[in-house]
Amino acid sequence: MWELVEKIYLTPPDNEAIPVTKCFFCSEIIYAGEEFYILDGFNCCEDCLDKHFKVVAELPDWEAEKADLEHHDMEGER
Repeated sequence: MWELVEKIYLTPPDNEAIPVTKCFFCSEIIYAGEEFYILDGFNCCEDCLDKHFKVVAELPDWEAEKADLEHHDMEGER
């Protein structure tokens, strides 16, 4: 009887990952406990979020920013 209790104690718990959702872009399954993002209503994994924002992101136009600041300084606006 003692052997049965030891076997139950030594049996690893059932840590099977539970699928929660799927990434819209790459179709990779996202499991419970993993972070995911919602981008325009679509579930998105972190890797695809980085890729998507690199495609969508624009470099700032520093010359326009500088000209805008100089314009406000000339008019006395702050």
